[in-house]
Amino acid sequence: MKKITKRQLRIILKIIIIVFVIIGVIAQQFIGFLSGRGYSAFLYFTTQSNIILAITALILLIYDIKGIKNPPALVSFHHIAISAILLTFIVFSLFLGPFIPSVSYFYSPGNLTLHNLVPILGLVNYLLEEDEMPPKYVRSLALISGLTYLIATYILYFSGANFGLYEFPYFFLNFKELGWLTLDFANMRFGIIYWWIIIIIFLYGISALTYNIKQKSTSNPKLALKFFIFLFALAVLFTTLNVIIKLTVGVPINETTIKIFIA
Repeated sequence: MKKITKRQLRIILKIIIIVFVIIGVIAQQFIGFLSGRGYSAFLYFTTQSNIILAITALILLIYDIKGIKNPPALVSFHHIAISAILLTFIVFSLFLGPFIPSVSYFYSPGNLTLHNLVPILGLVNYLLEEDEMPPKYVRSLALISGLTYLIATYILYFSGANFGLYEFPYFFLNFKELGWLTLDFANMRFGIIYWWIIIIIFLYGISALTYNIKQKSTSNPKLALKFFIFLFALAVLFTTLNVIIKLTVGVPINETTIKIFIA
């Protein structure tokens, strides 16, 4: 049996990523209609980062099929897109998942694709790309996705827009409930400025780590497979822990938890 080439594997991965994003976005949009949020799912970072990665994958797919070398600008943008999608994976798993009130959401098509499979397969495909390393400053450019979303969110809010049924897309952007510089350790309430700092640090850390992993992958072809196994195991672990929490401890259904049950 003929062994599959790295280029063929990249093509397959890109097609799967695009298909998964389409499935995930449709599934999330369906939930949006059922909950009365309309098209607001497209205003969430999860949906946007997935769509951006899918578009990037489509462009890379065309270059792969034609056998053309990826231009430097596309390589840099690919890094930014991967950093953003991995932020989605980490933030949902650590900060949002524990407060989701529904067990069934964790094995829904929207969650499995947009929060788990797309980020994991996206990183694997990124590591398999045979591009020259982008300039080191691209590690800082990855902050563009988070900062742009942050600015756009507040522009929309102060312009009178809303995010479906809610004023803010994520609890850590809600200055009305959390304040700006609140430090309430007793009730575990912290101002949004601190949350901004945490998210920015996470995003830069993800970008820098991904950049270093990419460098090492050029001399270690098996690194992509190792990270696929690692991230897949991590996703299973996070999902299992969150489901166990719901089944044993439970999560109070209040305004905050309902607001987190979003795209």
